Amino acid sequence: MRDGRVSSLPGTALTRWAEGAGQRTGSSPAAELVGHSDAGGRLAARCRLERRTQLAWLTSLVSKVGTAGTQLVAVPMVYQTMGQDGYAAYAAVTSAVLILSALNLGIGGSLVTPVARAAAAGDAKREGELLRAGLIPLGLLTLAATVVALPVVVLIPLPVLLGEVAHVSVGGLRVALVVACAMTLLALPLTLVSNLRQAYQEIHVTNLLGAGANAVLCSALLLAAFAKAGLPVFVACSAGIPLAGNALNGWLLIAKRRYLLEGWREYDYRHSLALLGDGARFLAASFTNMLIYQWPIYLMAHSRPTRESAAFAISLQAVLLPLSLLFGMVQPFWGTVAEAKARGDDAWVRRQVRMLRQAGVALGLICAAVFAAWGNQALRIWLGKDIELSWSLRLCAGTYLALAIWEYLHFLLLLGVGRIREGSTILFVRAASFALLAPALIVCGGGTWVWAGLCCSVALYPAWRMPRVLRDAMGAAAEPRGTARAVPDPND
Repeated sequence: MRDGRVSSLPGTALTRWAEGAGQRTGSSPAAELVGHSDAGGRLAARCRLERRTQLAWLTSLVSKVGTAGTQLVAVPMVYQTMGQDGYAAYAAVTSAVLILSALNLGIGGSLVTPVARAAAAGDAKREGELLRAGLIPLGLLTLAATVVALPVVVLIPLPVLLGEVAHVSVGGLRVALVVACAMTLLALPLTLVSNLRQAYQEIHVTNLLGAGANAVLCSALLLAAFAKAGLPVFVACSAGIPLAGNALNGWLLIAKRRYLLEGWREYDYRHSLALLGDGARFLAASFTNMLIYQWPIYLMAHSRPTRESAAFAISLQAVLLPLSLLFGMVQPFWGTVAEAKARGDDAWVRRQVRMLRQAGVALGLICAAVFAAWGNQALRIWLGKDIELSWSLRLCAGTYLALAIWEYLHFLLLLGVGRIREGSTILFVRAASFALLAPALIVCGGGTWVWAGLCCSVALYPAWRMPRVLRDAMGAAAEPRGTARAVPDPND
């Protein structure tokens, strides 16, 4: 710059604009040019984040349609082919190995926010450090679990592992259990892939690959049903095809970011310890679903008449269905909020918070009113059978649906702004408190009181505490741009 003029772009329209702007405002033309560049870069980043969110919404819809198609078309065919005993064995085998999925220790969830911040700062080295910090302990844990679990499923008597299902006259039960166990263990390190896609705002890739895997799975199950294949084939299809889709997703992710494979000799275990702390909190938050939803179903089935417990289970499924659809719609905001926060774009984050709150309140009120007023009619259309839920139960369930939407939106936003500790603690406290009171609620009033207790568990704590924590996080001084320190650097 010479004499207050921009000399790097002489004769261009940009130079003339900068000079004119400086004369009009009295400020340095170079400063005006830099400010314009910063504003343009921020606008481009916002547009990219919003475009990625829209892509995630669209592809999530496609993926869920594929999942519904598999449930509605392939599963009945499998049931008809294998019979009642065979399908019971199939369900028992696939469910029994699900406990192994908890061995990921929530590491994938703890990676999303720090990786998104590192990517926003352009810190490729930090991204590699975070990947190694998550993948190495998860790989070692998978190896140790394989050494323990495979001998167990091979040597332990089947009645000990599967209970009464082990006595059905279905061949290949042991082989099916070994196949399911092995593929579940192989899938553990690959659980990081979808979380990394979320951090990079590339959920649409995961959704599209998931939709393709669902289509292949549906076709494979239909072919196995027509061929009257045995139980191990059905289990291999159900576990192996999603595993292959996830492996392809991981390969595409690494092919685009080969720098993530560099620096393996620089691994420091202290990075992993920091991630495991947040991972444990994330796993505890995930565990709350069991306390909130599975625990009362178990108690209802063991202490109330069959008709009443079945009605409660149906009402619970009716509430979880719209919640699962909503969760898929708002999940992309976790990564986008984390990146925007790392860039220092608090104005955009506040706008997203305001938009999500308004949409969440409106959707929650609509869902609550519809379920309370026309819940029985909707369930009759869905199930094809008459179902009678009391008005008080429908009102409490609808109210809980609205409160749960409010709670989940704020939990996701807390993850985005890096408050995983506070968000997970709030969720676990409310779930544990409800679980302790659930037996008394069921004895006093059955399903209606359970729904009322669920409403109180949200309204009395998370409904006000989460917004306050989020407000404090948004009001805190922004970190200097370029920082991405969700995991401490041991060299400091």
